[in-house]
Amino acid sequence: MSFFLVGINNRSAPLEVRERFFVASKDLEETLASVRRHWPLKGAVILSTCNRVEVYCEADNSIHLKDLLGFLASRPLLEKYETYEKEGRSAVEHLFSVASGLESDIVGEKEILGQVRQAYLIARQAGATSPFVNAVFERAIFAGKLARRKFDLFQEGPSIAGAAVENARVLSAGLEGKNIFILGAGLVAAALAKECALNGASCVFVANRTIARAKELAARFDAAALRFDEFYDRLDEADIIFCATASKHFVLKKDIFQGNRHTEKGVIIFDLALPRDVEPDIRGLRGVRLFDLDQISSGDNYSRPVTDEIRALIASKAEYFFKRYLWRSGSEYGQARWQESRPLRPCLS
Repeated sequence: MSFFLVGINNRSAPLEVRERFFVASKDLEETLASVRRHWPLKGAVILSTCNRVEVYCEADNSIHLKDLLGFLASRPLLEKYETYEKEGRSAVEHLFSVASGLESDIVGEKEILGQVRQAYLIARQAGATSPFVNAVFERAIFAGKLARRKFDLFQEGPSIAGAAVENARVLSAGLEGKNIFILGAGLVAAALAKECALNGASCVFVANRTIARAKELAARFDAAALRFDEFYDRLDEADIIFCATASKHFVLKKDIFQGNRHTEKGVIIFDLALPRDVEPDIRGLRGVRLFDLDQISSGDNYSRPVTDEIRALIASKAEYFFKRYLWRSGSEYGQARWQESRPLRPCLS
């Protein structure tokens, strides 16, 4: 048995490819069960976020990792898009880095640790993990927390919502007096509403298919709640639109947009959803600026010395996990890898 990782992310494949492999949180348990019925895995966790889909598993060496990833989309993975595959200590170190926010485009982003924890808990509660997979993920979560405790910059790390609102602020020369519509009422939508409030926005509307959830979120940030049909009717008023629903289909289509917007004033749209909320053809309409996940960035969030110091910490924790924790566990896999890790530089926890 070995520990493997196979993944695809925003550096290896565009958004339209990644969304085919995306697995929503509510579907993770069923997907894990299906994967384990078709593949001889001792344990597995699927980490599916807006920027990456990764499968971590304990399995024998005969497994074909690219086919395993392609199984999630019910189609082969196109050869022109690169996957990344890691085994053993390299896979562990990658997971530790992901949990610490070091593998994110927005370095240190604060959502990823919670996403790693949620993916692990869902897999464990579904009975899809093994003792070894449990140990790896628990240590990865610990490493992510440690990185944030050790470096104050990570205590209140950046986020994709923060980056989107900052981009909106710059592009529109401030948010004061702008009519801002947020589609969705989940965690990302809540983060958007919070960032808008912190940046001085005063005309914020929250639209959701479930009006009760829209009202609940709107009340927290002194915003107004709308049903989706009301949002469509008020498209003419919009200066900025943030989309962050969990829909599997487009919620803002070109024909709906054209049929409900009759003004020539410009509008900026940020699509933070995966699968995408906004039909890409909207980008060609006059006065529309559309930005998707791959176009939202916040630049270099931390200086290289700090990031390199965190990377060194994470590498040492992965090394320690292999040279101490696994050996003490007495696991067959840990003892087999002990000889491989012996030449590595000793380190303290």
